Amino acid sequence: MGSKVREYRPEGPLDPVAAAVAQAFSAAPLSAFPIEQTRAGMQAACAPTREPAMDRVEDHGVPVAGGEIAVRLYRPVVRPAALIAWAHGGGFALGSIEELDNFSRLLAAKTGCAVASIEYRLAPGHTFPVAVEDVEAAVLWIAARLGDLVGDAVPLWLGGDSAGGNLATVVTRRLHAAGTARIAGNILTYPCTDTPEAESLRRFDPPFMAAEDVAWFIDMYLPDAAAREHPDFAPIRAADLAGLPPTLVVTAEHDILTEQGEAYAERLRGSGVDVEVERVPGMIHGFLTLDAFLPGAAGRTIDRIGRFIAART
Repeated sequence: MGSKVREYRPEGPLDPVAAAVAQAFSAAPLSAFPIEQTRAGMQAACAPTREPAMDRVEDHGVPVAGGEIAVRLYRPVVRPAALIAWAHGGGFALGSIEELDNFSRLLAAKTGCAVASIEYRLAPGHTFPVAVEDVEAAVLWIAARLGDLVGDAVPLWLGGDSAGGNLATVVTRRLHAAGTARIAGNILTYPCTDTPEAESLRRFDPPFMAAEDVAWFIDMYLPDAAAREHPDFAPIRAADLAGLPPTLVVTAEHDILTEQGEAYAERLRGSGVDVEVERVPGMIHGFLTLDAFLPGAAGRTIDRIGRFIAART
Protein backbone atom coordinates (compact mmCIF):
# COMPACT_ATOMS: atom_id res chain seq x y z
CA MET A 1 0.00 0.00 0.00
CA GLY A 2 2.75 2.43 -0.95
CA SER A 3 1.96 6.06 -1.65
CA LYS A 4 2.25 7.34 -5.23
CA VAL A 5 4.72 10.22 -5.39
CA ARG A 6 6.95 11.66 -8.06
CA GLU A 7 10.02 9.54 -8.76
CA TYR A 8 12.83 11.18 -6.85
CA ARG A 9 16.35 12.00 -8.02
CA PRO A 10 18.60 14.70 -6.58
CA GLU A 11 18.92 17.89 -8.62
CA GLY A 12 21.36 20.00 -6.62
CA PRO A 13 25.10 19.56 -6.03
CA LEU A 14 26.54 17.23 -3.43
CA ASP A 15 28.11 19.13 -0.54
CA PRO A 16 31.92 18.74 -0.93
CA VAL A 17 32.48 17.80 2.72
CA ALA A 18 29.63 15.29 2.55
CA ALA A 19 31.26 13.90 -0.61
CA ALA A 20 34.57 13.42 1.21
CA VAL A 21 32.84 11.75 4.16
CA ALA A 22 30.90 9.46 1.82
CA GLN A 23 34.09 8.50 -0.02
CA ALA A 24 35.85 7.68 3.25
CA PHE A 25 33.00 5.49 4.47
CA SER A 26 32.38 3.87 1.09
CA ALA A 27 35.93 2.75 0.27
CA ALA A 28 34.59 -0.82 0.24
CA PRO A 29 31.06 -2.27 0.40
CA LEU A 30 29.81 -2.74 3.95
CA SER A 31 29.21 -6.40 3.20
CA ALA A 32 32.92 -6.91 2.43
CA PHE A 33 33.75 -7.30 6.14
CA PRO A 34 32.40 -9.33 9.04
CA ILE A 35 29.78 -7.37 10.97
CA GLU A 36 31.99 -7.30 14.09
CA GLN A 37 34.78 -5.61 12.12
CA THR A 38 32.38 -3.04 10.70
CA ARG A 39 31.06 -2.29 14.19
CA ALA A 40 34.59 -1.78 15.51
CA GLY A 41 35.40 0.59 12.64
CA MET A 42 32.24 2.64 13.24
CA GLN A 43 32.97 2.87 16.96
CA ALA A 44 36.50 4.08 16.28
CA ALA A 45 35.20 6.74 13.88
CA CYS A 46 32.66 8.02 16.43
CA ALA A 47 34.78 8.40 19.56
CA PRO A 48 32.76 10.51 22.02
CA THR A 49 34.04 13.85 23.30
CA ARG A 50 31.42 14.18 26.09
CA GLU A 51 30.47 17.62 24.82
CA PRO A 52 28.42 19.68 25.31
CA ALA A 53 28.18 19.29 29.08
CA MET A 54 24.87 18.27 30.62
CA ASP A 55 23.16 18.98 33.93
CA ARG A 56 22.89 15.21 34.36
CA VAL A 57 23.79 12.05 32.43
CA GLU A 58 22.84 8.64 33.76
CA ASP A 59 22.62 5.09 32.49
CA HIS A 60 19.68 2.80 33.19
CA GLY A 61 19.00 -0.86 32.55
CA VAL A 62 15.61 -1.70 31.07
CA PRO A 63 14.28 -5.27 31.31
CA VAL A 64 13.20 -6.80 28.00
CA ALA A 65 12.19 -10.29 26.95
CA GLY A 66 15.29 -12.42 27.39
CA GLY A 67 17.55 -9.82 28.93
CA GLU A 68 18.18 -6.13 29.53
CA ILE A 69 18.99 -3.15 27.33
CA ALA A 70 20.57 0.19 28.17
CA VAL A 71 18.96 3.63 28.10
CA ARG A 72 21.16 6.69 28.62
CA LEU A 73 19.45 9.84 29.86
CA TYR A 74 20.79 13.30 29.02
CA ARG A 75 19.25 16.18 30.94
CA PRO A 76 20.55 19.56 29.68
CA VAL A 77 18.84 21.67 32.33
CA VAL A 78 17.00 21.05 35.60
CA ARG A 79 13.60 21.51 33.94
CA PRO A 80 13.65 20.35 30.32
CA ALA A 81 10.77 21.24 27.99
CA ALA A 82 10.15 17.65 26.90
CA LEU A 83 11.81 14.26 26.76
CA ILE A 84 12.88 12.84 23.40
CA ALA A 85 13.39 9.08 23.34
CA TRP A 86 15.76 8.34 20.46
CA ALA A 87 16.45 5.12 18.55
CA HIS A 88 19.77 5.14 16.71
CA GLY A 89 20.36 4.17 13.10
CA GLY A 90 22.69 1.57 11.66
CA GLY A 91 20.58 -0.72 9.52
CA PHE A 92 19.31 -2.62 12.59
CA ALA A 93 22.82 -4.15 12.81
CA LEU A 94 25.16 -1.26 13.72
CA GLY A 95 25.14 1.63 16.19
CA SER A 96 25.12 2.15 19.93
CA ILE A 97 24.32 4.79 22.51
CA GLU A 98 28.06 5.33 22.95
CA GLU A 99 28.51 6.18 19.27
CA LEU A 100 25.52 8.54 19.53
CA ASP A 101 26.79 10.26 22.69
CA ASN A 102 27.90 13.52 21.03
CA PHE A 103 24.73 13.77 18.94
CA SER A 104 22.51 13.05 21.97
CA ARG A 105 24.21 15.84 23.93
CA LEU A 106 23.88 18.26 21.04
CA LEU A 107 20.21 17.38 20.54
CA ALA A 108 19.54 17.94 24.25
CA ALA A 109 21.52 21.19 24.45
CA LYS A 110 20.04 22.81 21.35
CA THR A 111 16.40 21.80 21.95
CA GLY A 112 16.31 22.21 25.73
CA CYS A 113 14.78 18.72 25.93
CA ALA A 114 16.00 15.71 27.83
CA VAL A 115 17.11 12.87 25.56
CA ALA A 116 16.81 9.16 26.35
CA SER A 117 19.06 7.21 23.96
CA ILE A 118 17.92 3.60 23.51
CA GLU A 119 20.31 0.72 22.87
CA TYR A 120 18.16 -1.98 21.29
CA ARG A 121 19.60 -5.39 20.42
CA LEU A 122 21.11 -5.76 16.96
CA ALA A 123 20.93 -8.13 14.00
CA PRO A 124 22.05 -10.66 12.98
CA GLY A 125 22.05 -11.99 16.54
CA HIS A 126 18.59 -10.52 17.13
CA THR A 127 16.28 -10.47 14.13
CA PHE A 128 12.89 -8.84 13.49
CA PRO A 129 10.87 -8.05 15.56
CA VAL A 130 13.33 -7.91 18.50
CA ALA A 131 14.37 -4.29 17.81
CA VAL A 132 10.71 -3.21 17.65
CA GLU A 133 9.94 -4.97 20.93
CA ASP A 134 13.06 -3.58 22.63
CA VAL A 135 12.28 0.02 21.67
CA GLU A 136 8.64 -0.44 22.69
CA ALA A 137 9.68 -1.82 26.09
CA ALA A 138 12.12 1.06 26.57
CA VAL A 139 9.50 3.69 25.72
CA LEU A 140 6.99 2.13 28.11
CA TRP A 141 9.68 2.08 30.82
CA ILE A 142 10.47 5.76 30.17
CA ALA A 143 6.80 6.77 30.06
CA ALA A 144 6.19 5.17 33.46
CA ARG A 145 9.11 7.12 35.01
CA LEU A 146 8.93 10.57 33.43
CA GLY A 147 8.68 12.28 36.80
CA ASP A 148 11.68 10.43 38.20
CA LEU A 149 13.78 10.95 35.08
CA VAL A 150 13.16 14.64 34.44
CA GLY A 151 11.36 15.86 37.53
CA ASP A 152 8.11 16.71 35.79
CA ALA A 153 5.42 15.18 33.61
CA VAL A 154 6.76 16.59 30.33
CA PRO A 155 5.63 15.55 26.84
CA LEU A 156 7.27 12.36 25.56
CA TRP A 157 8.50 12.44 21.97
CA LEU A 158 9.94 9.51 20.04
CA GLY A 159 12.47 9.91 17.25
CA GLY A 160 15.21 8.15 15.41
CA ASP A 161 17.51 8.20 12.42
CA SER A 162 17.40 5.73 9.53
CA ALA A 163 16.54 2.32 11.04
CA GLY A 164 15.77 4.20 14.25
CA GLY A 165 13.27 6.38 12.40
CA ASN A 166 11.58 3.21 11.20
CA LEU A 167 11.42 1.91 14.78
CA ALA A 168 10.12 5.23 16.13
CA THR A 169 7.06 5.37 13.90
CA VAL A 170 6.34 1.64 14.13
CA VAL A 171 6.50 1.68 17.92
CA THR A 172 4.35 4.82 18.11
CA ARG A 173 1.65 3.20 15.99
CA ARG A 174 1.74 0.07 18.15
CA LEU A 175 1.57 2.03 21.41
CA HIS A 176 -1.29 4.21 20.25
CA ALA A 177 -3.22 1.21 18.91
CA ALA A 178 -2.79 -0.62 22.23
CA GLY A 179 -3.50 2.50 24.30
CA THR A 180 -0.47 1.80 26.49
CA ALA A 181 1.37 5.12 26.02
CA ARG A 182 0.73 8.40 24.24
CA ILE A 183 3.58 9.83 22.21
CA ALA A 184 3.43 13.62 21.75
CA GLY A 185 5.21 13.54 18.40
CA ASN A 186 7.70 11.81 16.13
CA ILE A 187 10.99 12.95 14.62
CA LEU A 188 11.85 10.66 11.70
CA THR A 189 15.24 11.35 10.14
CA TYR A 190 15.81 9.74 6.71
CA PRO A 191 13.68 6.77 7.80
CA CYS A 192 13.37 3.51 5.92
CA THR A 193 9.64 2.96 5.46
CA ASP A 194 9.29 0.38 2.68
CA THR A 195 10.62 -3.02 1.62
CA PRO A 196 14.14 -3.50 0.17
CA GLU A 197 12.45 -4.41 -3.11
CA ALA A 198 10.98 -0.90 -3.48
CA GLU A 199 11.74 0.69 -6.86
CA SER A 200 12.60 3.95 -5.10
CA LEU A 201 15.90 2.42 -3.96
CA ARG A 202 17.07 2.08 -7.58
CA ARG A 203 16.37 5.53 -9.06
CA PHE A 204 20.01 6.66 -8.83
CA ASP A 205 23.39 5.68 -7.40
CA PRO A 206 23.91 7.57 -4.12
CA PRO A 207 27.35 8.55 -2.82
CA PHE A 208 26.68 6.62 0.39
CA MET A 209 24.31 3.80 1.43
CA ALA A 210 23.55 2.11 -1.87
CA ALA A 211 20.74 -0.36 -2.56
CA GLU A 212 23.08 -3.31 -2.02
CA ASP A 213 23.95 -1.96 1.45
CA VAL A 214 20.24 -1.72 2.29
CA ALA A 215 19.75 -5.31 1.11
CA TRP A 216 22.71 -6.48 3.21
CA PHE A 217 21.26 -4.92 6.35
CA ILE A 218 17.75 -6.26 5.74
CA ASP A 219 19.03 -9.77 5.00
CA MET A 220 20.47 -9.74 8.53
CA TYR A 221 17.51 -8.11 10.25
CA LEU A 222 14.63 -9.78 8.40
CA PRO A 223 15.88 -12.88 6.59
CA ASP A 224 12.30 -14.05 5.97
CA ALA A 225 11.55 -12.27 2.68
CA ALA A 226 7.86 -13.14 2.97
CA ALA A 227 7.54 -10.94 6.07
CA ARG A 228 9.05 -7.79 4.57
CA GLU A 229 5.68 -6.21 3.84
CA HIS A 230 4.64 -6.45 7.49
CA PRO A 231 3.75 -2.94 8.71
CA ASP A 232 6.01 -3.38 11.73
CA PHE A 233 8.87 -3.42 9.23
CA ALA A 234 7.45 -1.41 6.29
CA PRO A 235 5.22 1.21 7.99
CA ILE A 236 4.16 2.75 4.67
CA ARG A 237 2.23 -0.48 4.09
CA ALA A 238 0.14 -0.18 7.26
CA ALA A 239 -3.59 -0.20 6.54
CA ASP A 240 -4.31 2.78 8.78
CA LEU A 241 -2.02 5.61 9.92
CA ALA A 242 -4.76 7.81 11.38
CA GLY A 243 -4.24 8.97 14.94
CA LEU A 244 -0.47 9.20 14.79
CA PRO A 245 0.98 12.31 16.45
CA PRO A 246 2.62 15.36 14.83
CA THR A 247 5.58 14.17 12.78
CA LEU A 248 8.64 15.85 11.32
CA VAL A 249 10.23 13.85 8.48
CA VAL A 250 13.80 14.89 7.66
CA THR A 251 15.35 13.66 4.41
CA ALA A 252 18.71 14.17 2.70
CA GLU A 253 18.95 15.26 -0.93
CA HIS A 254 21.52 12.63 -1.99
CA ASP A 255 19.92 9.62 -0.28
CA ILE A 256 18.00 6.76 -1.90
CA LEU A 257 15.69 6.65 1.14
CA THR A 258 14.40 10.17 0.41
CA GLU A 259 11.58 9.09 -1.89
CA GLN A 260 10.13 6.53 0.51
CA GLY A 261 10.55 8.85 3.51
CA GLU A 262 8.64 11.63 1.75
CA ALA A 263 6.07 9.16 0.42
CA TYR A 264 5.45 8.07 4.00
CA ALA A 265 4.98 11.72 4.98
CA GLU A 266 2.35 12.00 2.23
CA ARG A 267 0.53 8.95 3.59
CA LEU A 268 0.58 10.50 7.06
CA ARG A 269 -0.79 13.77 5.69
CA GLY A 270 -3.52 11.91 3.84
CA SER A 271 -4.46 10.22 7.12
CA GLY A 272 -4.96 13.56 8.83
CA VAL A 273 -1.61 13.66 10.66
CA ASP A 274 0.11 17.00 11.30
CA VAL A 275 3.28 16.38 9.28
CA GLU A 276 6.12 18.51 7.95
CA VAL A 277 9.01 17.52 5.66
CA GLU A 278 12.49 19.02 5.73
CA ARG A 279 14.73 17.95 2.85
CA VAL A 280 18.33 19.00 3.56
CA PRO A 281 20.17 20.06 0.38
CA GLY A 282 23.54 18.61 -0.52
CA MET A 283 23.46 16.01 2.21
CA ILE A 284 23.96 12.24 2.34
CA HIS A 285 22.30 9.53 4.37
CA GLY A 286 23.46 9.63 7.98
CA PHE A 287 24.47 13.30 8.02
CA LEU A 288 22.63 14.18 11.23
CA THR A 289 24.68 11.89 13.47
CA LEU A 290 27.86 12.69 11.51
CA ASP A 291 27.70 16.06 13.25
CA ALA A 292 31.46 16.02 13.95
CA PHE A 293 32.09 16.13 10.17
CA LEU A 294 29.01 18.07 9.05
CA PRO A 295 28.30 20.46 11.95
CA GLY A 296 26.52 23.07 9.83
CA ALA A 297 23.86 20.82 8.30
CA ALA A 298 23.49 18.77 11.49
CA GLY A 299 23.22 21.86 13.68
CA ARG A 300 20.64 23.54 11.46
CA THR A 301 18.58 20.36 11.37
CA ILE A 302 18.64 20.02 15.15
CA ASP A 303 17.48 23.64 15.36
CA ARG A 304 14.62 22.69 13.00
CA ILE A 305 13.74 19.76 15.25
CA GLY A 306 13.73 22.08 18.25
CA ARG A 307 11.37 24.53 16.55
CA PHE A 308 9.00 21.74 15.54
CA ILE A 309 8.84 20.44 19.12
CA ALA A 310 8.56 23.90 20.70
CA ALA A 311 5.62 24.79 18.44
CA ARG A 312 3.74 21.73 19.71
CA THR A 313 4.72 21.72 23.40
